Amino acid sequence: MHPRKSPWSNIAAWSLGTALVAAPVTADADTPAQIDDLSLEELLNMEVDTVTRRIQPLQWAPARSVVVTRSQIRQRRYVNLRDLLQDMPEIDVFNNHWSVTRSVASVRGLAGNNRFLVLIDGIRINAMTGDEAPVEDNYPLFDAERVEVIYGPASALYGADALVGVINIVTRREEADRGASVAASYGSADTRYGSAKAFTKIGEHARLSLSAHAHTSDSPDLAKAYPGDFQNMSELRDPFTGNVLASVPDNRFSNKVSSYSLSARLTFDKELTAGYDLRQFTQLTAVGVKPEYTVYGSEAPHRWQTVYLTYRKEFLPKLESSSEVNYSIFTKQPAFAYNNTYTGGQPQHKYAKSTSFSVREQLAYAVTPDLDIVAGVSWAYIHALPETGTFATPFDEGLPSGSQGQTIIGTSIAFPFYEHSYQTLGSYLQTQAQLTSSLAVTAGVRFDRDTRYGNTLNPRAGVVYQITPGQTAKLLYGESFLAPPPAYQYAFWGSFAGVDENTGRPFAYWYHVPNPDLDPMKARTVEFDYSLLAARDLLVELDGYFSLVDGITVARTVNEPTNFAGADIFSYEEFRSEGRARLYGGSVSLRYRTQFGATEIEPWGSFSLSLGKNLDRPEDGWTDMPLNVPYKVKGGITVKRGAFSFTPRVRWNSRSTQYLRNPEQPAHRLTAPAHAVVDAALRADDLFVHGLSLALDVRNVLDARYYMPGAGGPLDFVNSPQDPRTAMLELSFNYD
Repeated sequence: MHPRKSPWSNIAAWSLGTALVAAPVTADADTPAQIDDLSLEELLNMEVDTVTRRIQPLQWAPARSVVVTRSQIRQRRYVNLRDLLQDMPEIDVFNNHWSVTRSVASVRGLAGNNRFLVLIDGIRINAMTGDEAPVEDNYPLFDAERVEVIYGPASALYGADALVGVINIVTRREEADRGASVAASYGSADTRYGSAKAFTKIGEHARLSLSAHAHTSDSPDLAKAYPGDFQNMSELRDPFTGNVLASVPDNRFSNKVSSYSLSARLTFDKELTAGYDLRQFTQLTAVGVKPEYTVYGSEAPHRWQTVYLTYRKEFLPKLESSSEVNYSIFTKQPAFAYNNTYTGGQPQHKYAKSTSFSVREQLAYAVTPDLDIVAGVSWAYIHALPETGTFATPFDEGLPSGSQGQTIIGTSIAFPFYEHSYQTLGSYLQTQAQLTSSLAVTAGVRFDRDTRYGNTLNPRAGVVYQITPGQTAKLLYGESFLAPPPAYQYAFWGSFAGVDENTGRPFAYWYHVPNPDLDPMKARTVEFDYSLLAARDLLVELDGYFSLVDGITVARTVNEPTNFAGADIFSYEEFRSEGRARLYGGSVSLRYRTQFGATEIEPWGSFSLSLGKNLDRPEDGWTDMPLNVPYKVKGGITVKRGAFSFTPRVRWNSRSTQYLRNPEQPAHRLTAPAHAVVDAALRADDLFVHGLSLALDVRNVLDARYYMPGAGGPLDFVNSPQDPRTAMLELSFNYD
């Protein structure tokens, strides 16, 4: 397969032209860009609104929160959200993991990219249907002012899917009249990355901002780095018998990836904002699959589009209104295909599309200077065509699903498309009170109704106590839920053995059938957070949590007959909301700043503990949590002198658990070996001229060969090989 040319292949040249015609500007001293100059003490008092949807100092926010600033993003070379999450305490990111999402994130021992919300400037971007989707270069950070990572249950405010936390990428809000920036990168494996932004003031009341990025990469050649794991690429084999099914002499390893995004925002008087957001990420569906079971080249393109309108206004001295209208489209596009042992060496396609229209209205009233109340209501209409089973030709988006003319492969059965619509209605109430100068309490509750499964109620409560001006303790409780994704409810796969001579009906010995009667996953969490500002620039944080999780989606095999789409199934599997988990752990984090003459030094680090048990098969009892790293150490140091900075980083993971159980000890899972990875970044700002920067980013500096848990399927690596050393050089120019 020939690589497709990026639709933004000329982005660097276009962006540079934009920069050259824009007049140089100077940022206002009060703009958010100045947060990088704050001390740790001042950063603790930085105002955020993701935790409670009310602006308040970070140290008083009733949640475990980590804020990563723009300078940290640039110095550590966090290109995308996945890069950033890899360095966060209590979060694991398993790379080269799965054909659908490439990597998967696990927050506090609970794995899944759909178990936390991702917001851009407070606007939900990930699909409201809760689809498993990538967290990769579809969330670039080139325009991020800061990233707020909020741990713990957040459904009391955000409703469905804020099960383990919320991540808010806050973009830059320049106050200058106009400006532009451009960056271009090139690196290992023919990796190319470009980004650009331009903004201007329109008249006295409006501002327009445009930003875009594009990237493409061959990704590291794992077959060359791990020759022992990639010896059987010329033949497709049966994973159960080992028999050769087909010869594929031209099969060559490939792990290509590409992405692009476009964002437009028009703001009037800082009150009314209209925006459009488009982003696409494409990987191959051979990610994490053993070479003898796949033919490299088939793509998995995901696309997100969002149009939104927000309005924030203080109508009375104490009453503030916040409104949002959001229309979004999420698609796994027609090119989405697999080519592996199950497809017989011929591409087979999937498709998914969901549209959602939602509105939200929130009122905040300051009863007194020490007491405020927030109340809100939201409604959403969602139309979903969940991810289909495989079919022989791409889905035709110009035709209704019922007119595709597709049949289940190998049969004459008309392909079942489970297209359906549903609505959600939510209302929430929250109050915060500053009882004394050192004690604040928060209490809230949210009620949600989903026309599919009924009602959910999610409370939250928090106490924040400032022991001394530099010492704060938080005791928190919250409940949250993950709505059952339609892709889980209507999933089906398997193969048919033939047609029964007596009935004339197709039959299968085993088949996975849909189950629309799934319930939400529910989490109940209590946590404690303690922070100590031992000196103006020495911050120590300690936190611990305990969670009970019910309703985890698990696969159940039933040795009874059923029927599916007019066919007889002798034994079937279906998803059920029967899994349970007990999770507990915590972390200790340290951050320090000091200066020796003209040299600034900022070390940071964390140690995280993540333990828990999982019950997904009653016959085996409680077992280890899958995709979990019980012990991990992360840290680094930034050394800055003048315009130059050097930032080495290290991540150490203990043995991590897989999905697969140990056949000799079913109460335990198989594990991937412990490993350590060192990254480093070197940056020079204002090089030769003001605004010109050069950065070198080297990942896996020591060129370690290490593994992470695979996805657990019959075709997948038990432990998936990880990337060898790579390097990236970036040149950027910024007018702001």
